[in-house]
Amino acid sequence: MRALLENFCVYHVNAPGQEEGAQTLPEDYIYPTMDELANQISFVLTHFGIKQFIGFGVGAGANILCRFALNHPNQVSALCLVNCVSTQSGWIEWGYQKLNARHLRAKGMTQGVLDYLMWHHFGRHTEERNHDLVQVYTSYFERNVNPTNLALFIDSYIKRNDLNIHRESDPQKKKNATLSMPILNITGSMSPQMEDTVTFNGRLDPTNSSWMKISDCGMVLEEQPGKVSEAFRLFLQGEGYVAPLSPVKMALFRKASLEELLKSKLPNGGQWATHVIRITENPISAVVCYSYYKLLIMYKRIYSYQVIDISFLITGCLKIEFILTNFNCSKVILFREYTIFNELVFFNNFVTLFMIKK
Repeated sequence: MRALLENFCVYHVNAPGQEEGAQTLPEDYIYPTMDELANQISFVLTHFGIKQFIGFGVGAGANILCRFALNHPNQVSALCLVNCVSTQSGWIEWGYQKLNARHLRAKGMTQGVLDYLMWHHFGRHTEERNHDLVQVYTSYFERNVNPTNLALFIDSYIKRNDLNIHRESDPQKKKNATLSMPILNITGSMSPQMEDTVTFNGRLDPTNSSWMKISDCGMVLEEQPGKVSEAFRLFLQGEGYVAPLSPVKMALFRKASLEELLKSKLPNGGQWATHVIRITENPISAVVCYSYYKLLIMYKRIYSYQVIDISFLITGCLKIEFILTNFNCSKVILFREYTIFNELVFFNNFVTLFMIKK
């Protein structure tokens, strides 16, 4: 996403009372309906002087963006929607959410509410797929979400009406029948909203919409962020908003993102020596592999495990002998995408090394 952030300004809009550490809304506060929340986007655009925007919404946010786009199609250039529901709530959803809202008001964030929220966001068997992610989101819901405000938002969401859009084959009626702007409709194979996204896709114009299902995940943004960012970049590139990036430039962006992510864990305030390894043994093309050495040294300093997990975000190659000699390990196990040719390891996209120390 770093490649996109250089050319776009991002505005994050929260529903009333849903920001982190929000104060409890007054008892007589009437929470806006989904249509009223969509209309509030107009005030945001007016305040910042925005004439057109590309919307990115998840769940209820995706539904709100659709409502705004139906009423103001000239102000929306494109939409990227994750787990978007276009229909009104069913009886099962209404019953569960109504019970959750009652518990949130009376008892706060109970275990039953937490379990439902985790299922709603990630689907079933989340703990088996990613135990750490479950712990992070459980802690977030318990500490950073105001339960009373969330109950008001849930009540508003389950009272939503149908978007009343449909796929129209007649070119003259197509413009008013459904969303007219380009749409990227994304879901996860384990998401509880997967069937809803299929229904939503069937109501869109197939000439300007794409449906994408990402395997082995429920919440795609958390479990498969790399695939989502790549799909979003290609979607914008296809619409003419992003210029094609060379592999070398993409490698540099990925390296910078990884460094920023791990910078806080480094000693000396995140300062490290810069090493550049230039490798020309690649028979296909000479590549420049930046900072492999410093990344490995960083992990050696931070972690004391015998097996060290290193995820590279840079395309390149390294000799196995170089890894064994310089990083004091007796064995290197590689998995994900890689190719070995004449003892050279060619890294394709994401590669993980497990180094077993001597």
